[in-house]
Order: sequence, then structure tokens, then C-alpha cells
Amino acid sequence: MDRDKGVNAFNSKAAKVMARGDTADVVIVGGGIVGCTTAYNLARRGARVVLFEKDDIAQEASGRNRGNIRLQLRDRLELPLVREAIALWQRADEELGMSTEYRTTGNLLVTYHDDIAAGFAAEAERHRGLGIDARVVPRDELREHVPDISPDIVAGFLTTEDGHANPQKATWAFATAARRAGADIRTGTRVTSLMIEGAAVRGVATDQGTVSAPVVLNAGGVRAPGLFVPLGITVPITPAKHQILVTARLPLVTRPYLRCAGPRVSFCQTLEGTLLLGMGPAQAVGFDTSVSRVHMSNIMRETIRLVPTLASAPVVRAWTGWFEMTPDDLPVITEIPDHRGFYICAGFSGHGFALAPAIGRLMAHLILDGAATHPIDAFGLDRFAGAQRDAREHTPASVISRLGRLTAEGLH
Repeated sequence: MDRDKGVNAFNSKAAKVMARGDTADVVIVGGGIVGCTTAYNLARRGARVVLFEKDDIAQEASGRNRGNIRLQLRDRLELPLVREAIALWQRADEELGMSTEYRTTGNLLVTYHDDIAAGFAAEAERHRGLGIDARVVPRDELREHVPDISPDIVAGFLTTEDGHANPQKATWAFATAARRAGADIRTGTRVTSLMIEGAAVRGVATDQGTVSAPVVLNAGGVRAPGLFVPLGITVPITPAKHQILVTARLPLVTRPYLRCAGPRVSFCQTLEGTLLLGMGPAQAVGFDTSVSRVHMSNIMRETIRLVPTLASAPVVRAWTGWFEMTPDDLPVITEIPDHRGFYICAGFSGHGFALAPAIGRLMAHLILDGAATHPIDAFGLDRFAGAQRDAREHTPASVISRLGRLTAEGLH
């Protein structure tokens, strides 16, 4: 579907529904990938769904990431979700009837440093123990994956099942499929408050009217905490800014998604041949969206150091985005105690796009059947109020695995 036609179709349907009275089985707040995949799964099962998005589909985190669908260095609590998500991504184009540009690329972590390379073997063994295809790539094999990689890189750690998709196209594909299944998606509509009666949610108020519903899902990403403020509930989700540079189309630069252990420069090559360049860690600077020329220079300097032939690669545009971070880098997925029918699914800490197909299915089951498809006890909001999480759950298994955390500093 053409993007402008998609907006008009969504809003046209919204106007028709508004005219006949606004009720729903489920209201979803947020038109990112999590909201859209949940709407799709609910609508497929016959639920009457209204999704509100204050701007447009995929305008924030879901449209401002690089589409990395990563198994490598994944938190063990998210691993079952990402396994299912990859299986769903693999058949998404056929199921949705639109291209998400998903493909299996692998994920290659490389280093300039012998001491870090010495830990790759243990990480590869740990991953294989979890059922993930992983291996060490010695220096003399690196050019099979990245033909012009710097000779200063001493080794790599490769997982082969990781993938990549186009974030904008994928989110719109799920939104379009959700609408086709009967979901009512309203862009340009801001949810201003919840309607609460006793201990249960009764719907939402928006800047264009109210919708009554016994279930409301807050999938508002980095904006999700705002709906909780009037309830006196603190949700510790904060923005962390990252910056992306996009090059012109280039011949083959890398087959896998390429990451460096330190400095933490990383990039992928899209189906069109462009590179999406970035460098961590993400920065806790609030809702700042400015593009930093200094950071642009740092990204390019380390990219050229990693692949020297990219010195002549034209950079055609840049943008910033946010990761919706929680203190332990894990999402908040739960029904809110004392507010029956009010759910939150947010705080994915940079992992939401990868997990989204599985999350949408999980939330549909949780809302309609009362039971999630995977255990979610560890993702409850109460984990932030009591004792700190068990050290085994939030401390990385190795120094290298700390690089699975998007706000962690590099190793050198």
C-alpha cells in the first residue's frame, strides 16, 4: 500500500467508525511495531480493535532503528521470544502480503584486541549450548564475510541465524494487514487519559472523542509512562538517543550485520545496497533529537578504520532515534494491578523491533485467553519496586556479553 493512501484509508475508516459510536474490545495506544503486531493478531482472532497513534505509523523507535533481528548476546529471558520471532519473520512477507525485506544475514562481532578475541571461543560455546549456531571467525576468514575489512581486526564471533528487515516497511506491513483483518487504526489522534471505573479500565479519552473498551493496551514506547502519571504509578522507561547515518548505494561491503566490540561502531547493508551506520553506546540525553556533527564524525572515523575502502562512501542523510530503556534492559509486559483490563507492553530497550512478531502474538493470547505464549513473570512492573533482580538475571554472562546492552560502554 502507498504510504499516503494508507494514511487516508486508516483515517477514512476511523471517521466511519466514529459516526456509528465508539466501542471496541481492545484499545491500543501506540502505532509502533508492537502496537501494530498486536492489533494484527487480535483482529485475526475476531477482536474489535481500535489503535490510536498521535502522529503516524512507525514515526518514533519503530521507524528509526536499523532493523537488526539479533540472537547474538541476547538476554536469556528474551531468548525464547526472539527464537519465535525469527520463525515468524521468515514467513512474514507471505503471511502479510507485503514485503518486510526480511532476510537471514548473520551477526558478526569483531575486535582489534587479542584479549577480547580470546573470549570469543567461550562465547561461541555458550551460544551453542543454548542451541544457537555460533563460531569464531579467525583473521584469515574474515574477508569471506566483509571483503575489505581492516587487517587490524584479529578475529570475529559469528552467529548465523540472525536477520534483518526494513523497519518502516515492516511496521506498515503489519499495520496494513491489521486493518485488512478488521482493525481500526487512527493516526493523528492523541490519547489524553484513561477512563477508569472502580478497579477496571473502561476505555480512553482522546483529543477527538472517547472510545469505550474493557481492555486498553499501552504500547506507547518511550511515551508509555505518561498514561500512568494520573494513576500515581511510576514506570521507569527513559529515552536513550542513538544516531544513524545512511550512505549512498554501494557494492557489497558486508554480508552479516557487522559490529565492533570497541569502539562500538556497527552497520548493516540493506537490500538496496545502502549502509546504515551507527556507534554506541546510546546516550541518556532525554528527548533531544538533534543530529550531532561531532558524533557523525566519530561514526565515520571508526567506520573507515573498520573498513578503509569506505573513506569514499557518500553519506546522504542522518537521523536520530530513541531506545526506550528500563533499568535492567528488559521490557515491561503485564496487566496493571488494581486496574483490571489495563496492560502495558513497552520498555524494550532497543529490542522491540526484533521481538515484535512474537510479542504481538503473546499479547493477543494474554488479552483474549488470559495466558501468555511465553513466561512473562520476569517482565512485571513490580520488579522495580522490591528487591533488586537476582544477579544472574541482570549481570552479563561474560565481559563480551555486556555488548548486548545498548547503553553499555565499549570494551576498549
